[in-house]
Formats: sequence, C-alpha cells, structure tokens
Amino acid sequence: MNRARIFAFLLNIVLADLAEAQKSSPIEIPEPPVADIPPPFDYKKENTRILEKKQEERGKREEKFKPPEKEPTIERNKRLLNEMIAPRPDRAVLTTSIVYPLSFVSGPRSEYVFEPSTVFNAYWRLSDDKNDGRMFIWTGFRLASFAGTGIYKNVAGRFGFSYFGPMIGVGKIEPAPASLPSDAEKPGTNPGSFLAPRYGAFFAMGVSGTSQSAELSGNRDEPGGDLEEKPFGYEAPGAWMEGLFTTIHFGAVVVNALVGVHVAEGKNLVYFGAGIGGTY
Repeated sequence: MNRARIFAFLLNIVLADLAEAQKSSPIEIPEPPVADIPPPFDYKKENTRILEKKQEERGKREEKFKPPEKEPTIERNKRLLNEMIAPRPDRAVLTTSIVYPLSFVSGPRSEYVFEPSTVFNAYWRLSDDKNDGRMFIWTGFRLASFAGTGIYKNVAGRFGFSYFGPMIGVGKIEPAPASLPSDAEKPGTNPGSFLAPRYGAFFAMGVSGTSQSAELSGNRDEPGGDLEEKPFGYEAPGAWMEGLFTTIHFGAVVVNALVGVHVAEGKNLVYFGAGIGGTY
C-alpha cells in the first residue's frame, strides 16, 4: 500500500515537471504540406501557338516555291516614259474600228438592218517634215465591211458590202515630249503620273469600189441589185467622209473614236464606233 502511494507521488512529480517544461517551451507541430494545383488548360493560347506554327511552315513553303518577283511599278513606269519620248516620225497611223451603222434606204429597198461592222483605216502623212503638231495632208486606204438583212424587190435576204478605196484628208498629231519632265526624276516620284496620252484628229474623204455577197431566204430567184453576188463593182456615187479622233498612249498605241457617212446607190449609212491601232 505504501509502495502504491510512493509510485503515485513520484508520478505526480514527473507529470508536474513535464507540464512545467511544456509551459516554458511549447511543442510546435508543423502544418501539413499543401499540394500544388496546376493552372487550368488555356485552349485559346494553345490554338494560337498551333496557328502561328502552321503559318510559319506555310511561309517557308511559299518562300521556297514562289515565282520570281515582278518588276517594281516605278521601274516599269520609267521604262514606259522613256518609250513615250522615243523619237518617232509620226507618219503612219493604222486603226481598226468596230462601228454601229444606221441606214437610210430608197427605191426597191425596205427594212434594211445593218449589224455592227468593221472599218479599217491606213493613214500616211505626205510631208516628211518633223511632226510639230501642225495640220498636215494625209492620204491612205480605207476598207469598210457592212453586213445586214433587208428586203430588195420584195425578196428578203442577207447581204454584205465591202467598200474599199483611197482616201485623202487633213490631220494632226500632238508631238511627243522631247525629254522627261524634271519632276519625274525626283526620288520617290511615281513616273506613272507623267504617262499622259497624246491627242490627234483626222478628217478624210474618198470614193470606193465595192465587193458584194448575198444570201436569199427561201428558194427564190435572185432579184439582182443588193442581193446579187458581185466580186467587184461600183455603187455611185460611192463617196464617204469620216472623222477620226485619237489618243496615243505609251508613244505608239492608238485608241480612237470614229464617225462617218457613206453614200451609195439607194442606201446611205451613218456610222459611229471606237477602235484601236498604232502609229509610227
């Protein structure tokens, strides 16, 4: 019984010492570790990265297989300017025009309708003087082909008239500049702004022979006249007059407007149109 009391007494002393030691230096218990949570997956950023990579790969492919670079616009325009001021005699002008004819017929003709047709003009300046913009005398050749349908002596058919012959008239062409404008040589200047066209005008007349073709509708006897095959002939008075108005680009390319009158036997034509050609 005494031993139990002594043991309990000693135990109380030990527990009291432990409690006193704990009060003087408390035991620190570490906090439990916190696991790192990964950030949410950024789909937009990943898609951007993939797109940029594909664009880079495509750029490399295009760089490998791209065609040779085109000539810069400024360099091309400089060459066109030099071509524009190249010396030319301006003695010949060739044009081909698409025209729309209006017909005025008389006699045994009715319901004549002409289709869009072609007129070819070749002008040659008689004077060998230098072109200084003056009015000169020009001669040359004209070929006009008109086709259409109509009724001749109560017979319907299709016809074609080709009028050809010499011409004479007057005309002028604005001369080409003798040198490049000073502003065209300034650094950073686009020479394309100096590529202005030249202008010209011609008034010519002449008489012409004719070559004629015809096709009748139905099995009818040929009535002659306008519905007759005729490789060569003359339709009095066979006279014509034209006005040709041109702009000349890059020194030699002609763009023109044409208006004219052709008087033949029983049919008068008024026509107008536009075309293209060249000059030298």
